[in-house]
Amino acid sequence: MHSLAMAKDILAASLTEASKHDGKCIKAISVKIADQHFTESDSVQFCLEEITKGTAAEGSRIEVELVAPTIDCPECAVALELE
Repeated sequence: MHSLAMAKDILAASLTEASKHDGKCIKAISVKIADQHFTESDSVQFCLEEITKGTAAEGSRIEVELVAPTIDCPECAVALELE
């Protein structure tokens, strides 16, 4: 269920951003997920493909990339990668 909740949030953000630009159709959704989330990228991708049906994102290309988690310090502008 973690993947489904994540997919719903990604879709909601995509639809919101598209509406800000009067977008009628979303051609691609690209997302980076910290691999510390213990989420399978295939699972998130499958969930997105299912929940986009009937929305402006239906049929869009979905790209999920797992990346190392980082912490950004706004005061010193340093980004540290977590191990």
